[in-house]
Amino acid sequence: MSRRNKPIEVSEREAAGARVAELFTAYSRMVYGICRLILRDPDEAEDATQESFLKAHKSIASGRGPREAGPWLSAIARNECLTRLHRRRPTVQLREEDARPVESVHETAVRREGVTALRSELEALPARQREAVILRDLYGLRYDEVAAALGMSRPTVEALLFRGRRRLREEALILVGADSQVFPQGLTQMVFVDP
Repeated sequence: MSRRNKPIEVSEREAAGARVAELFTAYSRMVYGICRLILRDPDEAEDATQESFLKAHKSIASGRGPREAGPWLSAIARNECLTRLHRRRPTVQLREEDARPVESVHETAVRREGVTALRSELEALPARQREAVILRDLYGLRYDEVAAALGMSRPTVEALLFRGRRRLREEALILVGADSQVFPQGLTQMVFVDP
């Protein structure tokens, strides 16, 4: 390798690093939300997010940058998560933070019924509504981030959220009465954890 090529390669790597830093600032929440949605494990989602941005860096450094960053990063994140799911082996992990205060049998039964009902209602939503509601309401992504993650416009996301929330709200009222919320306090973190 000649001396002339080295400074160019270094500056290209630096440019790729700077571009990925910009993308990370703009899209890290969205990528994490996608990973969290698919993997259902916050620690593994963080690892998958980092790996997604490493793959983006390699791609940009090799000259294969995105036309539209949001959908491109979403695809990288989804592919990374699907690869991880295929490699998973069933294991049981006990963590201290998973320990909950002791509940009465009645409290446990009521909580499980609520979680089961909420899961059922989320699963009954059309796929795009469900994805939009989960990314926005459970993982806190902004509307623009949800739109980029799902590859659609912001008005479309707003319509999906409106319809999905309305349906969940109607079902919540039927299930637990008029004083309920769409996502009752304490249930949101348990929606995807087996009771």
